[in-house]
Amino acid sequence: MDRRDFLAGTAASLPLALAGCLGSSGDGGGDGDATQTPESTTDDGPLSSGDEVSLSGDRALTVADFDASAFVVSKDGSDRTVHSAKTTRYVHVALKPDGIDDREAFAADNVTLHVNDESFTDPVFPLGGGPSQYVAAYPVPTDVTPYTASVEVDTGDTTATWELDARAIEDITQSVDYAVSDVSLPEAVEPGATFTADLTVSNAGDAMEFVVQYEVGGSTGRESYDVPAGEETTLELELTAPSTTGDSDDLTVALDWGGRSVSETVAYETTTSS
Repeated sequence: MDRRDFLAGTAASLPLALAGCLGSSGDGGGDGDATQTPESTTDDGPLSSGDEVSLSGDRALTVADFDASAFVVSKDGSDRTVHSAKTTRYVHVALKPDGIDDREAFAADNVTLHVNDESFTDPVFPLGGGPSQYVAAYPVPTDVTPYTASVEVDTGDTTATWELDARAIEDITQSVDYAVSDVSLPEAVEPGATFTADLTVSNAGDAMEFVVQYEVGGSTGRESYDVPAGEETTLELELTAPSTTGDSDDLTVALDWGGRSVSETVAYETTTSS
């Protein structure tokens, strides 16, 4: 076994499924529920989760839910990307648009997450969602301990603020403290053979979901694992070598868990007939 240490101080958070699974509290009706329009709230005071605000151009927006996670998987063009960062959690803001076509651009340009006296923009957008709801995920450092939080929309002619309630703030204050302390690959593999990449994850924080994306000889995939709180866990990632070697004597294996990636070459083990 070719064994090397890869230290990574990437962050972890709640033991949730991948971001983008938010939305179970939505109406689930999509475009077919047009007659069940939620009541519009236009008061100058702060709004609560589930309230809708009317915007110019016959548009409206509802902040539907809040949550957090360690990893976010988004899609940029044809590529799926795993996002995580050292000492960072992702706070998810589930948004229900009405009449907003460029949904991600709208959130990036007009929606801000406030935690205490700090403001966060530049969200990433997880896979999933649909016409009735989508999620903007804001990276928030884990050294920020929320005691107040809100979401603000400012389109230039309309401003509205949704305040997070105590339960929502509690959801984004989980302990985050993990590192990938070791990655192990075999020294050699046979063409077409299945082999294992082992990742040792030391988790000193709360239980979490760990996500790793891989590329082996041009084939890509992604796996997720539940990692218990306060334990060191070895994750076994089952991979398959290409059935033909082409002109190469070795195989490149790349692993990416957002905040850190590694790339190693593994020799092809071929047999010679006598």
